[in-house]
Amino acid sequence: MFAASFAAATAPAFFRRIRFSILAASALFCLSMIASMYFFNGANAALAGAVLTFSAGVLSLAASLIFTGIVDMLKKRYR
Repeated sequence: MFAASFAAATAPAFFRRIRFSILAASALFCLSMIASMYFFNGANAALAGAVLTFSAGVLSLAASLIFTGIVDMLKKRYR
């Protein structure tokens, strides 16, 4: 369940354009996986999964935006 939630959180970073529908679907899937972690494994596992999933999603999204910005800057510089 954690692996599925982790994959769903990092998936939007690999798309060219980040749309609201993709982010919403990813967030809903992550929330459903965290809820199932809560029901099957308890609150501690769900809290740990939520923190790790959220941080992985934010870090991958930030890295994607930074790398995209660097590539765009290089393209503009050498035109």
